[in-house]
Amino acid sequence: MKKNIKKSLVAMLAAALSIACIAGCGKKNNETENTQGETTTATEGTETDNEAGTETETSEQTPLDLANWDGTRMNVTDLELAKYVEVGDYKSIEVNLVDQYFVSDDDLDYILKQQIGTTAPTVAEENCITDRAVENGDVISLDFEGKKDGVAFDGGTAQGYTLWIGSHSFIDGFEDGLVGVKPGETVDLDLTFPENYGNADLAGQAVVFTCTVNYIIPEEAIVDAFNATTGSEPVVGYDGIKGFWKEYYDAQIKQQYDADLENAIVQELVGIATYKDEFPDNLVYSYQQDASDLLDQYAQVYGTDADTLAAQLLGISKEQFIYQNSYEQLKIDVVLATIAEKEGFVLDEEALKARLNEFITTAGYDPESEEVKELNPEDYRITFLTEDVMNYLRENVKVNLN
Repeated sequence: MKKNIKKSLVAMLAAALSIACIAGCGKKNNETENTQGETTTATEGTETDNEAGTETETSEQTPLDLANWDGTRMNVTDLELAKYVEVGDYKSIEVNLVDQYFVSDDDLDYILKQQIGTTAPTVAEENCITDRAVENGDVISLDFEGKKDGVAFDGGTAQGYTLWIGSHSFIDGFEDGLVGVKPGETVDLDLTFPENYGNADLAGQAVVFTCTVNYIIPEEAIVDAFNATTGSEPVVGYDGIKGFWKEYYDAQIKQQYDADLENAIVQELVGIATYKDEFPDNLVYSYQQDASDLLDQYAQVYGTDADTLAAQLLGISKEQFIYQNSYEQLKIDVVLATIAEKEGFVLDEEALKARLNEFITTAGYDPESEEVKELNPEDYRITFLTEDVMNYLRENVKVNLN
């Protein structure tokens, strides 16, 4: 367990490693679905001077060599903060974010279509319908073969394909042509690909699809199969599945919005801060050790070493990562600690221990483990204070969604 939680370092590594939660789900996904194999029938168509009150260059703090450290840790809360930083009018800052924090009805329809495509094939055939004709809105199992001039073309054949009639997954006329067909029956559909179809060999061409409906998969059976996989409260009907995913993505989007807002606020704060003096060596060493430990942890997860991870995925050396990012995090924490001081956010010993216990419990650590017992609550004071500051700023800064 880290002695300090370094969010900006985690964010940098997460981005480089593509470990990101879903963001901007409101951007419509126009890709055609291919969960059952790609088939042609399924597609329609410079750093500035600190004297000006802006961000200091990372090179202003002389890089230190961790090998020279005696291990004596120091925290930001040990500083006489006014000696090291002056923070501008943080109560008047504005941040700009791209307005993409939503999931639209079109998104949910697309997600539902994908969910049906993956869940319906898991329904046992004995639970399906074979004694009535296909209706609009049915989900069916289908065999088909497409031919042009009597010759089957690539991507035009499938067995046991799950198709939601009325989903407009196939070219015009395909789904409508299956309405009224009973399971076990075979029909020929004389169709024409659109002039703007992506495959030039088929664009505007007349074709024949020979289709056999195998069975109709009931909505109730699909929903039951979906419910069996979630481990949450059962949903009812396709609307219930959409509601499940809306709730999921809303939570993910809220998490992403909070992260983006926090990053934007931090950028603004550092931009209005003036750094007056170099930080004490033991404080710099402490932050460098945290950055080194974090990089080692990620490297272990990915089965490599820190040097390789930094070089291949971050494009810098391990030493550059440690020097640059530990100093950037230190500058951020000093600013946030200064605001905490100005706003009167304090944690006495009892409150600090309570917050640490809450963190340990939420993170799923064993309170009785040796690792947890060795934790020093003081190492977490700045973490919890800056968390309080960010909560305060998120509520008070002006946010412009563009």
